[in-house]
Amino acid sequence: MNSSSCVFSSAAAIRRVFLSNGVATEACVNLQRMLMPAITVAKSRATRFTTPTPHRYFSTQPALQMQYKKKRSEEEPKNTKKVIADHEIKFPTIQIRNAEGRLSEPRRTKDVLRDLDPAIDTLILVAVPAQDEEEGSAPRYPICRIANRRAEQAIIDRNRALEKASKVVSKELEFNWAIAPHDLKFKASRLKGFLEKGYRVDVSLRHPKQKSKRKGTKEEAQEVFKAVSEIIKEVPGVSHYKPNDGAVGATLMMYLQGPAVKASQATSAAGAAPAQDAAASA
Repeated sequence: MNSSSCVFSSAAAIRRVFLSNGVATEACVNLQRMLMPAITVAKSRATRFTTPTPHRYFSTQPALQMQYKKKRSEEEPKNTKKVIADHEIKFPTIQIRNAEGRLSEPRRTKDVLRDLDPAIDTLILVAVPAQDEEEGSAPRYPICRIANRRAEQAIIDRNRALEKASKVVSKELEFNWAIAPHDLKFKASRLKGFLEKGYRVDVSLRHPKQKSKRKGTKEEAQEVFKAVSEIIKEVPGVSHYKPNDGAVGATLMMYLQGPAVKASQATSAAGAAPAQDAAASA
């Protein structure tokens, strides 16, 4: 009996697979060789006429810029007015201004510092030559003056005290109409202390914010208001920088300003120091 060969033999299948993959691979290689010069020329032209993008170390987005500026402003020191004296003066040549306002001949800074007694006197820089003005209208050398060290420190302390006293310090105190007697006494003492220091105090008298707590009666509200008013009267010179807002028994706001007595006391105390030093030296 005659035998027929199988059409779907394994040898035929393997031959079909490898021959088709080889033809496809050869076609891809030939296509790449044909297009390689064109791709190379296009890349060279692109790199020739385009400028490289610079690296940005900081983002140009507005939100990030504001954060960066805010951080820099917090890190930078504040421009405070500082007295430049003694060896902090870096100018090699200076002129000395006496008590009458006359200027001496130019002298070397190190010679002036050598002749001073550092325990008594100090050399203070007063004026620096302006660089944007003409030579005829601006001093040629820095101008300094010689001052008593203790008297100068007393003046600095007095100015600091005046500056501190001129600042407005605001405080807030809250009283509820059902406040306990010992809490009322404690807060009243705090109110008196704030007013005596010259602080600006916003006093709020109201019912408790928590609904679970008891509300004060009209009689209790009148007693609390009377106690707060008596504390205010104990500090002379207290004023209202704004009129009271509200009513007793509901919500009442009192805007109080303590007397500015600390400034005068600080001035007199600091001003007495130079006189005492002068008397001691005499």
